[in-house]
Amino acid sequence: MLFKVIDQLCRRPRVGDRWPRGTGGRGLPMLCLVRGDARTDILDTISKHLKSQYPSDLRRSYQALPVPDLEANAGPEPTGSVARVRDILDLAASRFVRNPDVRGPRLRFERLTLLLWLMEQRVDHDERHPDRTMRMRLLQRGLAVRLDHWIQRADAESSNDTWWWRASLWFLRLLTVAAFQVAVTGRVPVLSGRYRWFLRQPYLAPGLSGTFVRFASRLTEDEWKNEDQDSVRLLLIHAFLEDLRRAYRLRFWQVWRRRETVYPVLLVDNADAANGGFSLLESINTVRNQTGLFDPLLVIATAATAPPDAGSNDTARRLYDAAEAGDAYERWCDELLRDQRRRRETAWFLPIQISAVVAGQPDNNWSPINTFAKRVRPAWWLSRWIRIGVPAVVVALAAGTALWWQDAQWDRHCGSRNRDLIWTGSECVGISDGSFSFLPSDDAFRKVEVVIADQNRQAEEQHRSNPARPFITIVVLEGFTAPAGEASVSAGPRKSIEGVAVAQARQLSGPASTPLVKVLLANAGKQLDQGYRLVQPLRALLRRDPTVVGVVGLDQSRLTVLTLIHELSRMGVPMVSSTLSADTLAQSSPLYFQVAPSNRREAQVAAAFADRLVREENRPRTVRIYYSGDEDDIYSSNLQQDAREEFEALGFTVQSVAFAPPGITGQLSAGAAGRDICGGYRGVTFFAARGADFEEFISGAEGCGGKDSLLIGDDDIANHVADDAMRTRTRAIPYYYLSFANDAIGVGAAQDYYEPWNKLFASRPPDSGPPSDPYGPLAYDATQVLITAATYLHDSQPPIPLSTGAVWREITAIHTPQQDDGQPSKALEGVTGTIDYGGDIARNVPLNKPITVVHVMDGEVVPDFRGYCGPPEPDPEQRSEDWCPQTDD
Repeated sequence: MLFKVIDQLCRRPRVGDRWPRGTGGRGLPMLCLVRGDARTDILDTISKHLKSQYPSDLRRSYQALPVPDLEANAGPEPTGSVARVRDILDLAASRFVRNPDVRGPRLRFERLTLLLWLMEQRVDHDERHPDRTMRMRLLQRGLAVRLDHWIQRADAESSNDTWWWRASLWFLRLLTVAAFQVAVTGRVPVLSGRYRWFLRQPYLAPGLSGTFVRFASRLTEDEWKNEDQDSVRLLLIHAFLEDLRRAYRLRFWQVWRRRETVYPVLLVDNADAANGGFSLLESINTVRNQTGLFDPLLVIATAATAPPDAGSNDTARRLYDAAEAGDAYERWCDELLRDQRRRRETAWFLPIQISAVVAGQPDNNWSPINTFAKRVRPAWWLSRWIRIGVPAVVVALAAGTALWWQDAQWDRHCGSRNRDLIWTGSECVGISDGSFSFLPSDDAFRKVEVVIADQNRQAEEQHRSNPARPFITIVVLEGFTAPAGEASVSAGPRKSIEGVAVAQARQLSGPASTPLVKVLLANAGKQLDQGYRLVQPLRALLRRDPTVVGVVGLDQSRLTVLTLIHELSRMGVPMVSSTLSADTLAQSSPLYFQVAPSNRREAQVAAAFADRLVREENRPRTVRIYYSGDEDDIYSSNLQQDAREEFEALGFTVQSVAFAPPGITGQLSAGAAGRDICGGYRGVTFFAARGADFEEFISGAEGCGGKDSLLIGDDDIANHVADDAMRTRTRAIPYYYLSFANDAIGVGAAQDYYEPWNKLFASRPPDSGPPSDPYGPLAYDATQVLITAATYLHDSQPPIPLSTGAVWREITAIHTPQQDDGQPSKALEGVTGTIDYGGDIARNVPLNKPITVVHVMDGEVVPDFRGYCGPPEPDPEQRSEDWCPQTDD
């Protein structure tokens, strides 16, 4: 029965460690085999049995202690018990490490080895710096020496003698020494390792020393004898058991290591009070009681008499026979928790009486099992392959998830690392500095983006070299993307950013008192229907970049643009639109400004020009206004309403006709609306819709010969006229259109614009349009409004810091003062005419902004025709026509 109990205790459970049934704790008993003088071979038999049962798993350490004489045994234990226990532990650790037939990894007794080494050190009492000496010895003993040897060998074997190689070696040496100095304090988790353990364990009061170096000095050869000997002995036992605990504990990174299935066994023969055997057992019992920690050590000891206060000496505990070993273990399990809580000196002792052999009778209770014990395998979820496979699967899943997430983020941000770019599923919207192309298939558009990206780099370099020069960031917000096959949608925005690029280029070569400009391109999608996606990126941009002073662009008067204006107003960002003219927008926000005339002004010019031609050509005073039925299109509906009122005021009979936007079936289309003016209609046709619809409209009219009508187009068809291919496809029908730009006005400003434009974009694309193309000049003027406001702020005394709020307030200062003010004019001479906001903070539209009537015949712009309405300055020869309506003044 005894051998069954021993086999049971040796085997480690498949999960966790051994829990004695009903104890509420874990632990292995110390088997104390009390034998007579005739049974001296008991422990040797057990050792051979264990070797045969567990040939490649069990670590054994068999020690036969010297048999003391009767006199020594009768007396008290000698004072050298610490040395005896130290020797027993040293030999046990050595044999646990060197078991040749164990296939598992070798155990490491780091704490015990360090403690034994310290107990052999000698420090002279005359040493003036004992701490330094101890620290140096610890440094030489530790990893620092091995690293230093490796560095020296690498230096000797390397033929490299460069300065950086030498510096690297010296840095490694310095890092090694610095890491040791930090670790040896014993106060840094993980890095201090075993040094930290010594300062946190309960024996010898390590808190009295403060640092590990001083605590180590108390353990040297001449000093540990001055300490409490029981505490020193307990420290030795605690260090030995702690090393075993850590050796049998699987860390999460030790995935390849096998889980130990058998506990190590310490076999102590001839244990007695005089040879340190009893001291060893008592110390293990005390450490287990005081720490409450499980240690994977099975101790089997033999003695001629029971250990002190155990077995027959303990009246509360019966001394069982070997045949009753199973019952003895069961009772020990039942009483362990109670004995632990009471700190009993016999809590971990399990004494077994080995009976003497009776001559002529077989000893059936002492018959070792000669078959191999069934190998104990850990639970399947604790096996090595599971511990390898599960982390591998987790890592693979995490890597796959990370790759998927990165790929999703890559796709979400249009294949870019720029988080301000968003893929909508059909187009890419967001904010870019020009390094990302919103239209990579459009070479002309990409060229402008490259120019802006390069000029951004130059502006940042100049600002770094001259930080005192003001630096501002302007966001160009437009719809840069277009459906496939609709190049006209991208022609206008492209020309707009050409104008912004020209304004940026002029600042790069401007005087030091004027601001450098960085340009960011914000794409709100076709027809700006994705503008809501720009709200968060713009908020984030304003938080991280205080140089942002305003937004230009906003190229279509739609409800989506109105929503954007409201959102930008909440952010406190001033806006200067380039081509917007709807009356509603000018009243939507005090932070909104425009450089184009209003729809009301455009309708007045259209009605006045039509009135003049009707009189000259004797046409009927009827007008058909064609506009888009798109409810989102504020521009078209507003212009239709203004035009209706202005034409009716001049005595015209007005008919308003709405056509469906592209993609709507079952309603009047733009092509059908164009065919509506055929059949000899000689009245006025006013096209008050988008340039994207004008090609279909005029193609419908051309197909049925509708050239008798007086066709006047609004300013938005400049996008159609600017595209040479689109304009020349319909040559049969002449028409007029209202332009917000004319190279005959603002001669000086026009020269400032077109000279840099020719340098930057000398290779004119096929759809570059005539000189009267408004998009580039209007965008240039809008950008100049923000630059001028920033310049006024910087030139003020004292200079006012640039911010969105300050720039907004200064835009209203762009005006011509009254004659009696005695102040110089601050109006802006733009390419498209003088920009004057009248000095009124509530005015958002320039005063008396010029509008030009352009004539297109045979698919070409008639260069000699000029229908100009506006102020004469700065070119006195360019005067407003006599038929023009009154100015805004």
